[in-house]
Amino acid sequence: MLIDDVRVALRVTSTMSDVEVQALIDFAIEDMRRVGIRDELLEPESMDPMARAAVIMFCKANYGFDNSEGSTYQERYKWCVLSMMNSSKSEAYAQGET
Repeated sequence: MLIDDVRVALRVTSTMSDVEVQALIDFAIEDMRRVGIRDELLEPESMDPMARAAVIMFCKANYGFDNSEGSTYQERYKWCVLSMMNSSKSEAYAQGET
């Protein structure tokens, strides 16, 4: 599951903060949808690898209070999203091809 992958990336070993983690995942997915990333790339169970990386970067940028590397991860998130927006895969989905 996506939340398990994000927990590992955040180095969170318990499910105690799952509500916060899931909210960040949902935000990232909705943000990518908002800028035109196709739903086919964002399905949690079959998420495109670049979309999965973007979600992880977003979560790493925004999780916790004392996050000295947050801006670095936010830039990586933006790069992933821009790359997906400019990829031929996104265009193929826009035209109904897979």
